[in-house]
Amino acid sequence: SRTRVVLDCGQHPVLPGVQQAAVRSGQRRGTWERRAWHGAHYLSYTGTHGGTLTGDAGYAAAISDGYYQVIAYNGVDTPPADTVIAHALQTSTRYRLAQIVPNTGAFGNVPYYVWVRR
Repeated sequence: SRTRVVLDCGQHPVLPGVQQAAVRSGQRRGTWERRAWHGAHYLSYTGTHGGTLTGDAGYAAAISDGYYQVIAYNGVDTPPADTVIAHALQTSTRYRLAQIVPNTGAFGNVPYYVWVRR
């Protein structure tokens, strides 16, 4: 199966660092395909509860269900979604913080927080 990733910036130079952090944390190599990435701008998620949730509720449910193998966010590209994602991860027992990946870009020094499913 493909590695399902949520990344709050779409295609970005930080991706190799995020991928390396995830692989070092035990995620498989060679399964990263662009179509498996989900941006943090919009989500429609149907989970174990059976209903379809969108937006903040969708992210919280997907994290609660352990849907993603890797989640990377920086708190800047999609601030409202990142806040929900960060809170859901911090209260989840399904994920752990694998690495903080340094990144310097248009917003200055803004690290990416890479979480992986346990």
